[in-house]
Amino acid sequence: ANALKEGVRRLWLRHAPAPLLWIHPVAKKHIFAPDDTKMHFFALEVSASSAHVRRCGCFCIIPRSAAMPDYKTLRGTSTFTYEEKRSRFIATAAFADTEEKALAVLNAVRAANRTARHNVYAYVLQNGRTRYSDDGEPAKTAGTPVLETIGHAGVSDVIVVVTRYFGGILLGTGGLVRAYTAAAGGALQNAELVSMRLVVDCCLRVPYAQFEQAQRIIAAAGAKPEEPVFDDAVTLLWRMPAGEEGPLCAKLTELTRGSAEVTVSAAMYAPF
Repeated sequence: ANALKEGVRRLWLRHAPAPLLWIHPVAKKHIFAPDDTKMHFFALEVSASSAHVRRCGCFCIIPRSAAMPDYKTLRGTSTFTYEEKRSRFIATAAFADTEEKALAVLNAVRAANRTARHNVYAYVLQNGRTRYSDDGEPAKTAGTPVLETIGHAGVSDVIVVVTRYFGGILLGTGGLVRAYTAAAGGALQNAELVSMRLVVDCCLRVPYAQFEQAQRIIAAAGAKPEEPVFDDAVTLLWRMPAGEEGPLCAKLTELTRGSAEVTVSAAMYAPF
């Protein structure tokens, strides 16, 4: 119990000051620990079930900021070209889950279109951060329509850059809004959508005699298995929704009679 408390304390200090969401994988209790004053209480609650935690071999600790619902995003990059009165609007939509990645996409598009008059962009991140730029176009005729188009598509962790090559004819306020909306919408429509879930990657090493049975137990839990690694024993690898690994860990521990322990990664968003 003392070792478990110390492990919890160290993890707490490592993640502070961000609040943590602690998920007991079997009881599925969600306990928010917003400050150090509640740390002792939480450690006592954990120690009360420490034997069970040791038996199931896993305990999932998730930053509270990560405890968000599933969401849709893009896989890779997609493009779409829209023409209006000899102006070309080339839209690029791409996955970007940080501002650094979004700006890297923007800079790459700018570098590939150095002679373009405008590189309008907008991005929406899952953490709620949004940003847009009209890049020299009249206010609210370019960046805002692109941002609104992303919102209507229901996606996040996405950047859309619309590059305009001017055709010599002014489009007016309404024409610009329609053109940037159409270009951004076309790129998003061409994109491959994926659902992102909060997941964990798991690993278990078993003898060959237990391999097939362990594989069946993992598959029955709805996990997504990866290719096993075969050497003097078998290493099983799989991905599953965070917080749902507890019952599976318990079954696998029972199968191995406690001789093997499931290793569970930190929770992360990934396609599932």
